[in-house]
Amino acid sequence: MVGRRIKELRKERNLTQQQFAALFNLNDSTISLYENEKREPEFHTLLKIADSFNVTVDWLLGRTDNKNIAIVENEYIPKDLLGVEYLKLAKEMHDTNIPPEDIRKIIAAIKALEDK
Repeated sequence: MVGRRIKELRKERNLTQQQFAALFNLNDSTISLYENEKREPEFHTLLKIADSFNVTVDWLLGRTDNKNIAIVENEYIPKDLLGVEYLKLAKEMHDTNIPPEDIRKIIAAIKALEDK
């Protein structure tokens, strides 16, 4: 699964295996081995790929089909929004392009109202 996802990312960005490999200081033959499922990336390489292409490690590993999940620090998440409902809300906020600093302000305002 990891190899297919790496290949998908590479092709989406119109990169050759050599270009993709250069981004992570790897040999292009290493990328070929990943894509053909003959070798798996080390953990730190998975993290670099996920961070560089703004996808989750869970997506790379095939644990989810959702590439991007908006994350807000746990201390700000109301208890009733944990889990699936929170992710739906986070995706909706992400899709409407609300800047993260505005999301934090909204959460702080809600928290202030709850404290009163």
